[in-house]
Amino acid sequence: VVGVIADSLRLQLSGGDRREAIERSTIDPVVLDLLLRARHIFDRGLAGAAGDSVIIDSGKILFQRVLERSPRNPEALAGMADYYGMSFIRGWAVPGLTSDQVHARSDSLGRLALALDSTLSSAYIQLVTSRLYLEDDFDGARDALRPYMPWPMCRRPSPGSKQRNNCDCQAGSKSLVNRKLPG
Repeated sequence: VVGVIADSLRLQLSGGDRREAIERSTIDPVVLDLLLRARHIFDRGLAGAAGDSVIIDSGKILFQRVLERSPRNPEALAGMADYYGMSFIRGWAVPGLTSDQVHARSDSLGRLALALDSTLSSAYIQLVTSRLYLEDDFDGARDALRPYMPWPMCRRPSPGSKQRNNCDCQAGSKSLVNRKLPG
């Protein structure tokens, strides 16, 4: 009886959904190794100290190797977005690109990574950093994240306003915390 019940509870996926689920859960061990090493190296170079541009470049090379094996890998695309974003923030030259092109490439790669996997925190951080740090644009940061957020985003009230915010931030965060994770 238990076996029959367990079998009836199993999720039945259609062909496309099944293929996508298998692809997302199956990762090439070489790709995984490259991703872990790339992120570790990249994170070591974030401080902006002397020599960090060389460290960041090393991480970029590993992210590129991932993309050679898996061209639509969202983690590697997010890593490349981080590379271009950090290069722009620090003023490090990227051969063949102007500063504005570096910034635009960072933004577009971050958006592409999120389109492929909306759970990538590094891609969210890249988008927010771009708007807040580089452009001092709080409204732009909120607008950049809005398509990816499952809860309402709050606005700061204007100076002198009696309004606390334009949404229930606490309720939004509670619903996120209480939401069941897939799988």
